[in-house]
Amino acid sequence: MSATDRFPPSGWQRLELLAVVVGIQMLDHLVVDNLAGSGVLSAGARSAIATFESVGGLLLLLLGIAAVVSTFGSRRRLSVWAVVVYLSLALVHLIVNLSAILLTAHTRRGQPLLALWDVISVYFMAIFVFAAWYWFLDKTIPGGSFNIPGERPRTIIDYLFLSFNTSSTYGPTIEIPTTQGAKVLMMLQVSSSLLMLTVLLTRAISAG
Repeated sequence: MSATDRFPPSGWQRLELLAVVVGIQMLDHLVVDNLAGSGVLSAGARSAIATFESVGGLLLLLLGIAAVVSTFGSRRRLSVWAVVVYLSLALVHLIVNLSAILLTAHTRRGQPLLALWDVISVYFMAIFVFAAWYWFLDKTIPGGSFNIPGERPRTIIDYLFLSFNTSSTYGPTIEIPTTQGAKVLMMLQVSSSLLMLTVLLTRAISAG
């Protein structure tokens, strides 16, 4: 069975996709607002971030809407590509946000560790973005992309759990990736988690 035969998802799964899209949009906006209001960016950097958020954020939102709406139609191949493009752009936004907090970590010396909303937002944005990718791959690749114990149908909670475990334990736990795409994504997620740990350690040392 091809990917286009397994997609678009059912009604409940469309709601799962919508919930993830909303979560990604909210967290992305929260990260950018926190960076813009942190006072550690130059005027040029603030302008660049504002431009990226205005253009990229609007495009991300429109693609998210298109990805959800396309799953209600009969053009299965279109719905697959709409979700792929949306998740790819969401991953780009995540990388840009992660790079921003990493590059500004040294400028936050002396700030209390309670002022970590940007790191927390990026952390959970990563969980949502990678959970959506795992959800998508597992539903579109014949045979699935993960060996998840249990017989019941998978829901977005299973993929959020997988994504959370990958970010917090730096690798898979009981869920085994079975495709190269899933393995690459998990390596990217572990790398992002290690970078966020670096930011936390940098601020902890600075605060001390």
